[in-house]
Amino acid sequence: GRKGNAEAQRTDDLCAIALMQFSKMPPGPKMIAADLNGPIEAFPTICNMLKEQGWTDIGMSEEKCGNKAGAPTCHSNEKANESRIDYIFTNEAMTPAVEKAEVDNTSGFPTHRPLVMKVNIKKIRKQTKRLRKPTNFAELFEGKVQEKVNEAKAKAEPEKRQQWS
Repeated sequence: GRKGNAEAQRTDDLCAIALMQFSKMPPGPKMIAADLNGPIEAFPTICNMLKEQGWTDIGMSEEKCGNKAGAPTCHSNEKANESRIDYIFTNEAMTPAVEKAEVDNTSGFPTHRPLVMKVNIKKIRKQTKRLRKPTNFAELFEGKVQEKVNEAKAKAEPEKRQQWS
């Protein structure tokens, strides 16, 4: 797809649907691996993910790909230029777990070359939040009232002892 054409818009819609689905899921590692058939600039949803939502284009990461970051993934025929139209995008929870990524130039596939990624699941960033909810608010309130009554009684005890001494 080229920026603004119907194919790119349709692909961008699919990416937006995937993000909406992710938003309905529990927090955690997420990844999109896709043959987008176009440059990232043609897909506003992907651009927003990368710029505003903390996602990473693994194929462009020098940390993950070394000096092969941005390597072409497609060579459709002898006369065509090589291009990079296949991607792996990871969210902030998944990116730290990616140890290495590369384009497999030895696969023998004539057009699209596979993207290979090594993931160490022990490095997946987990963020959890545990909330405790009282089973009955009335019981909680009653407990707080009793606590205050006990404090008041304890405070009054020394005064009673002084009166009798």
